[in-house]
Amino acid sequence: MNKKIIYFLEFGIIVIIVTIFLKKFLIVKKIRCISDISCSITLTQKLQKAQNLPLFTSKSTVLDILKKEVTVKNYSMRIKPPDSLEVYIIERKESAGFAANGKFVYVDDEDVVIKFSDKKDNVPQINIYDGKNYKFRIGDKLPENLVFASALSRDLSNLYAIKEITLGKTDISANFPNLKVFFPTKDDEDLLIGRLKFVLSWLNNSFLPSKMKTLDLRFKNPVVRSENG
Repeated sequence: MNKKIIYFLEFGIIVIIVTIFLKKFLIVKKIRCISDISCSITLTQKLQKAQNLPLFTSKSTVLDILKKEVTVKNYSMRIKPPDSLEVYIIERKESAGFAANGKFVYVDDEDVVIKFSDKKDNVPQINIYDGKNYKFRIGDKLPENLVFASALSRDLSNLYAIKEITLGKTDISANFPNLKVFFPTKDDEDLLIGRLKFVLSWLNNSFLPSKMKTLDLRFKNPVVRSENG
């Protein structure tokens, strides 16, 4: 038999033996949580349940814990000799907040509800006045109309530093410097932002920009109204 094949088989057998040994006999005595933000105390405490277990059991326990954590977006693990397991996680970050009935509901960039709070955080905010009774739960995906409002709030924040918009029954409104803009509650996001950019550019280059008070993008042709109506 070719010597290279023999060496390859021997190496493969050694790898298998080492793997079996690690899974069955290596006891994980310490688990270290590493996050792109910072591992919460609650999550760190949960992961400690996977300590002092055989490697295979410890990893399975960690996986079960992370799969149930709504705030964890992605994760990976690696062994750190002699007896530690490092858990790397990417957490969901707040990207927009909804204010309703004195409470704040925060979602990530995939519009998954990740947090409730009594305080306003430094992310784009949508004030809800559309008359609907929303039932938010951690881990839920936003309904379609709120997904659009959430995306619009992020666009306006990134492009124009608008930190707050209002969702009404028939429109979404935002206060720009010296101009109030009305948006539809549902539309093609990219086309809508394109129309906004075009009209704002036209207004800035027109001879009466200071007299323009409202811009309504709910119609096929944008409607601009002056202070005299």
